[in-house]
This record gives sequence, C-alpha cells and structure tokens, in this order.
Amino acid sequence: SYTYYIYMNRVNSYCAALLLLLGGSCAAQAQTSYSVSGHVDDTGMEGRKVYLTVQDSEERIDSATVQDGLFRMAGTAPWPRYVRIDVEDSRESVTFVLEDSVTIDFKTHQALPRSPLNRALQAYLSRKDSLFAQIRSREQALRESCPDAEEYERKNTEMWTQAMKQSFALGEDWIRAHPDDGVGEAAWRNARVEAMMSCDPQALRALYSLLGPNLRSLRSAEKGRKDIERLEATAAGRPFLDIAGITAEKK
Repeated sequence: SYTYYIYMNRVNSYCAALLLLLGGSCAAQAQTSYSVSGHVDDTGMEGRKVYLTVQDSEERIDSATVQDGLFRMAGTAPWPRYVRIDVEDSRESVTFVLEDSVTIDFKTHQALPRSPLNRALQAYLSRKDSLFAQIRSREQALRESCPDAEEYERKNTEMWTQAMKQSFALGEDWIRAHPDDGVGEAAWRNARVEAMMSCDPQALRALYSLLGPNLRSLRSAEKGRKDIERLEATAAGRPFLDIAGITAEKK
C-alpha cells in the first residue's frame, strides 16, 4: 500500500543516515590526536621554526616557532607514526612516536616517555642499545685476546653475525607486539636493514608478514617487498642475472 511505501522510505532514509553517522564516527576514531611541546635552553634557537617530519616519507606535516624557549604544536594524524622534530638551520632532531602529550627533551634528544607508545619505543631502543653495548665490549675483549689478525677477523665476524641475528629477533618481537604503530615502524626500519645485510629473504619475508595495514602502507614497506624479490632472485643456486654498468675504461 502507499502508506507502507512511505513508511519503508522513511526507514531506509533513517538507516542510511545512521550508517553515514556511524561511518563518520569510525573515521574520526581512526584519527590520532597529537600534541607535541618542548623547552629549548639554547637562546640561539629563539624565533626559529621546529618542524614535525614523518620519518618514512620526509614529509613535514606541522611546524611551530620557538618563543620564550618554548614551542608547541597539536593536530590529528591518520595513525601514530614514527616521526621526528627538526630544528630550522640546525642538525638538532629528536625521533619519537606521534601521540598525545609528547614532551621533547633536547638535552637527551628523546621524547620524555610519559605517553604509552613512547615508553614502549624507549624500552625497545634501550634493549637494542644494551645488546650492541655488550657486543662492542666483547669485540674489545676479543681484540685484546687475539693478536693474530686472521683469527681475530674470523671470530669477530662470527660474533657480529650472531649479534645481527639477536638484534633482528628483537625487532621481530617488537613488531609482533606493535604491528601497526610507530613503535613497530621503528623496529621494522632497523630489522629490514639487518635482514638485507644478512642477505636473508626468508627472514625479511617473515618480518613483512607481521606488518599491519598502516605499516604496509609505508614507503619502506614497499622497498622491503622489492628487497625480498631481489634477494630471492639473486640467492645462491639461482640463475645469474644480467647486469649493466661502466667499466674502469668508461665503457
């Protein structure tokens, strides 16, 4: 009947409006609100710009001016990226995860670990620094106990090969725990390089499989996917690939 037709039209309009509202709500929830502030002791930085730069793309997404030794910026981002603060006309920079209530400490070149993801990032970096401090200590001890250059080189290579495996495993653990945020992004950037240095396509493929949608959207993730293809194509036992280059005679 006509009455039923009008009724169903109203119901359908209501449902469409509700879905639109819910869709907008979900989109809003996907955004990450951030606020980044800091105190600068160096008076030479007064009036300078500080830039919020995305590590993966080198895109500057926000900026602020240092006034009375302070700066602050706030906004929204699609997700908690791995970013850095750059100072205008300076090499000063601090890397961190973009989230709310981040305070930059230029003395230690760190984000004060008050926010959850930056606490996790500092924990990961601390574990990594500790691992390599131990390796450097062992390297020094090996240098003192091995006067023979060839023996030292062989043992040192074995030690560093093992260290790279340990560091890769550390990164893998942190990506598994943070597959789709800036902590996992930092771990991915390091572990990808270590897999490449080891020429291990299987390890890199396993690492890539842990990445969530946000991390797979990174330029470094696309490079990682191409790295896997290159490593597999040039692995031991594969047919040799033609290469092009310039000889010493400039031919």
